[in-house]
Amino acid sequence: MTSPILARSLRPSGWRTLLLLVTLAAGAPTLAATTAHGQQAGVDIRALFERIAVRAIEHGPMARQSAAQIDAAGYDLDEARGRRWPQIDLGVQSALVSPAVNAATPISKAPVTTLSASTVLFDWGRTGSAIEAAEFGLQAARDRHDAKLASIVYDACAAFAAVTRQTELAGLAESYVARMNELVDMLAQIVAVDGGRASELTQARARLLQARSLHEIAQSRVREAQVEMQKLIGESIPPLPPSAPWVLPMPELEQAIAKVAQDPQVLAANADTRAAEKRAEVIKASGMPALNLTVSRPLQKDAYGRPPGWQVGLALNMPLGRGGSINAAAGAAFERARSEAWRRDQLLVDLEYRVRSTHQEAYSLAARALSYADLSVELKKVRDNFFEQWLHLGRRSLLDVLNAQSEHYGNEVSAVSSRYDAYIANLRLLASSGQLVPWVRGDGAMR
Repeated sequence: MTSPILARSLRPSGWRTLLLLVTLAAGAPTLAATTAHGQQAGVDIRALFERIAVRAIEHGPMARQSAAQIDAAGYDLDEARGRRWPQIDLGVQSALVSPAVNAATPISKAPVTTLSASTVLFDWGRTGSAIEAAEFGLQAARDRHDAKLASIVYDACAAFAAVTRQTELAGLAESYVARMNELVDMLAQIVAVDGGRASELTQARARLLQARSLHEIAQSRVREAQVEMQKLIGESIPPLPPSAPWVLPMPELEQAIAKVAQDPQVLAANADTRAAEKRAEVIKASGMPALNLTVSRPLQKDAYGRPPGWQVGLALNMPLGRGGSINAAAGAAFERARSEAWRRDQLLVDLEYRVRSTHQEAYSLAARALSYADLSVELKKVRDNFFEQWLHLGRRSLLDVLNAQSEHYGNEVSAVSSRYDAYIANLRLLASSGQLVPWVRGDGAMR
């Protein structure tokens, strides 16, 4: 089911105080505007966003995909750790025949079955580096999963803000149509008495058709936003909050920049860099000698019927010539590690400047919405004055009245759009600094 369209017009005086606090009191853990009577003027949206985030994570396959990557990295770690344990093999070999064997010596034609175990005693840290690389790979998978969850949460919250914005704009368009209907009905009654004012009725009807067109466009955009929201969270869209300012945390710029280093994307890049470094160490150690302890025992009796015994020994393996392939592979691995480090540094720079630009955008949009709110109050007075002067005094033309009505409606649309643009920029600021998911969960993102 889709949410009903709000038919109530936006009253800027109800959220003007909140926008002023957002502009002047940044950095507070929560911004709750209060009226002169001490009542809260804003809507605490966090709990609603939490329900939306849970539904978005459970609905789409993206979270399950990244969770599967964590499981895969866990199995990679188990595989690396398993190399530290004795490697037990069961081998079957056919009887070896040599022409130089004395013909008097009995030759067994039965295959030889051998049970053997090999344990690494010293390999220059090759096995340990492989385990550490797998551990960092697992940590990177977890961090990427957190980054994916943050992206899902932001998309769902931004989509809900878009639905609310378009619904509120459709409510303004509906009020605009109702106002034009009243004006056309009034002129129709006047023309019934004074036929000389028929041209005014024609002008009003033209504006009414324009208002209806705007209303249809607004309703179409509501349906588009609802479809996008349903794609993210499922069929049922939560009830929309009342037409009041939202209480969103607005971190200070320096606080948001300081949180960038803890962003899941940055943490994943750090883990990828360390994993690449450890993989390079594994390749480098593969060119060094490795000392193994081997234990083996044939399972059949020999050709003379004697029972087999255990054989214990040390095995030293050292690659002498590989055509320089080991050094080349190690060099390539170290360069890949350096590349991961540069990628992480570039990510830090990108996130920092994204936070700076988003922070400026959020404050600018909030201030712009505040200006539109002030202007809307004055334009409403102008609209009412023009109407009274046209209806009772004849000092204004109908065109002046229609233009004032259209200008007032356009300003209300700009005010609502700027307010929701500020909300979305605020959400993007929290997401860029890695604070959106903790805030939505309610575990103190702004501490």
